[in-house]
Amino acid sequence: PDFQHRGLFIDLARHFHGLPHLKRIITAMAAYKLNRLQLGICNDEGWRLEIPAIPELTEMGARRAYRPSPGSRHLNPAWGDGHQLVQGHLTQADFIELLAHARERHVEVIPEFNLPGHAAALIQCLAASGRYEVTDPEDASRHRSAQGYANNVVNVCLPGTYQFAEAVLKAIKACYDRAGVPLARLHLGGDEVPEGAWLGSPACRRHPLWQPEWQMNNRQHRQAATAALSRHYLQSITEVAAKACPGAQLGFWHEMSQHTEGPAPGAYYTCWATEAGERQAVQRLLADGKRFVICNASYLYFDMPQSLHPAEPGLPWAAITDARRVHGFAPLAVWQIPPRQAQQVLGLQAQLWSEALYSPALVDWQLFPRSLAFAERCWNSRPAQDWPEFAAALGKRELPYLHSLGLGFRIPPPGLRRRRGRIEANVAYPGLEVAYAKDGAQPSAQSPRLAPGASLKASPGLQLAAIEPISQAASHPVS
Repeated sequence: PDFQHRGLFIDLARHFHGLPHLKRIITAMAAYKLNRLQLGICNDEGWRLEIPAIPELTEMGARRAYRPSPGSRHLNPAWGDGHQLVQGHLTQADFIELLAHARERHVEVIPEFNLPGHAAALIQCLAASGRYEVTDPEDASRHRSAQGYANNVVNVCLPGTYQFAEAVLKAIKACYDRAGVPLARLHLGGDEVPEGAWLGSPACRRHPLWQPEWQMNNRQHRQAATAALSRHYLQSITEVAAKACPGAQLGFWHEMSQHTEGPAPGAYYTCWATEAGERQAVQRLLADGKRFVICNASYLYFDMPQSLHPAEPGLPWAAITDARRVHGFAPLAVWQIPPRQAQQVLGLQAQLWSEALYSPALVDWQLFPRSLAFAERCWNSRPAQDWPEFAAALGKRELPYLHSLGLGFRIPPPGLRRRRGRIEANVAYPGLEVAYAKDGAQPSAQSPRLAPGASLKASPGLQLAAIEPISQAASHPVS
């Protein structure tokens, strides 16, 4: 393969769909030689891995509800929750089973424990229990995260922050030890810390690194203070991780790269920058000699919608990205990475954020078959002009295989053409069939098929859908 890191990131925090589904995804990863699975165990909206020494993280952080039962603890609803209780997390036994399942299939699981931002859930859980002081109660800082949270950043000047992190990391390491799996890599997040965090904290102003001359009404002073506090955090959390998880290589999102000078031996960065909006982040990584993984949001964020159809799921802030667009991705060329610096790129990683993924079926819809096109680019960084052959392989061989694993997938709607009062149709992936229904009914696996080369008389309420022959999963019908 062109890249040693052929990764997938799955956000467990926003919506959690259980151990069996994760195991099926790992089995599919192995089939297509994707070798690293980064699991986001926590975020603002939830905490999804049991930490026995800190039970409130899942007793409260893995539960969301509007009206709790008496005596229950939970977070508020988020991202499409209703009034009912929703809950779920990986127990220690679940996680150990997952690690063993992945090891047998040559997939490395990389846990992501994201600090200092995106920490609203853990802050609420620890506040409810009164353990581990991770926020300064006198902090007068005013800031709001990209997702609208006003209090989602732990305080980098409090010892409790690092005591808490050490307890979590030791528990994670213990799971790997019990599974007999080495903890080779650990991701510590670090993305999207809102501007202004910590600047009004008395705890930080008492810290030895705080300069008395800094005035918070001076933008340059604010930037200097933020940079100094961020460097302190990065150094401190690195020391904690080295103690709790010795030998593990540390990963961070690319925002943290600006707080170290030079190549930062032993660390790598996952860079989600788009080719248009964040090019300076890539240039900085290259100039510093840092190693990084390309996670370009315009191509490799699989929470993006796959078409402009009004029923298509996804959050289209970066792009409209279907399997063909992923197949045509040229990772080094998009960012104009010169050959002499290509060795800094460890590989590619596709991201699946779960804000709008309310069910396992939606996870499958967003992952497949885009992840197969992604695997092609992991093995060959220069796209070949072989989309017709790839599409035929999907329709005739790979979609049936995914079906055999119990996984769903997206089938693009058929293409339609009206000629002399009749409707002709074709499919995106050879091997698919076109089902049709009249009078406004939805086509299904039991519907009649349109024979290749045939046409239908145009009529009001006629609907057609591409369908995979052995399943009942159809694309959005086209009227």
